[in-house]
Amino acid sequence: MYFHKGIIGQAVWFILKTLFFFFLPFIFLIRGAVFSYTYFHLNTWICLFISMGITLLLIVAYLAFFLKKIKYKGRITTRKVKALFSVLGICLILFCGYNILYLSPKNAQSSAVKEEFTSLHPFLRLGVSTILFLDHDLLISDMSRTKNDYVKMGLKVNHHSLHYIQADGYAHAMDIRTSQRHTIRNFLVKQYFNLMGFTTLRHGGTGDHLHISLPTYSRPHAL
Repeated sequence: MYFHKGIIGQAVWFILKTLFFFFLPFIFLIRGAVFSYTYFHLNTWICLFISMGITLLLIVAYLAFFLKKIKYKGRITTRKVKALFSVLGICLILFCGYNILYLSPKNAQSSAVKEEFTSLHPFLRLGVSTILFLDHDLLISDMSRTKNDYVKMGLKVNHHSLHYIQADGYAHAMDIRTSQRHTIRNFLVKQYFNLMGFTTLRHGGTGDHLHISLPTYSRPHAL
């Protein structure tokens, strides 16, 4: 009995450690950028490059730990280290660039919503594109809006909506459809965005959806 519990405990601990080490680089990358932007009021791209640099160092630390574990005996030269940083840096730039610039049509509720993708703040784009690797069926129902959009939807005009284009040139909010999806999946998606530093709110309005936003400097979350 004790042996059985020990095996289960070790298995659970191994899974938790694996998940932690797997998600940590993404936390450093996305939440790090959001944190810098929200609390230090830095330029969007400066925040992203800072978080990319920290993430790159973390990945290199992972590799160093792995080499130590396997008792690597090869000589580590300055040239090899520079090459490693270059390759990993390029991979990280490609990862961010792809996720910031591309959204699959199947993940947008309509072609009009897909066209709004580049008007969304880069951190929200990076955040939602990253989770699409795990949740392929996630559907974005709305991103940027104008005051006329509220009138067309039969809603009261919200003068402080983060769906509007903000001072930095981007919309700071998007909506993800929650209907016809399992409660657990919706819960996990919500917790993911919370973990990455975004503000989330499940509500109705134009239909059941999860509202995700990147707060502006001067005011808190707005729908």
